[in-house]
Amino acid sequence: DRTALPQDVLKNNINCIKSNLEQVFENHKKYIWSEDASKLKPIKIVNNETWYREIDSIRFVSEIGRNFRMGTMLLKQTVQNRINS
Repeated sequence: DRTALPQDVLKNNINCIKSNLEQVFENHKKYIWSEDASKLKPIKIVNNETWYREIDSIRFVSEIGRNFRMGTMLLKQTVQNRINS
């Protein structure tokens, strides 16, 4: 099992990912885009928390959880170990 990241590490990771994505789009605009850069729409980077903040557990399981297959998950060694302990 993976341990949860401390909040300061998590926030730093989020900021670094955001910065990297912004740099990729800036480089695209600067080096690849051949037309007038003002025609490009600004990017909008959204944190996953924004999408899932308001969703309750029942809705999460019924709408998102349906995409996870129990058979596949049960074959994983970490799940097997937890079941057997």
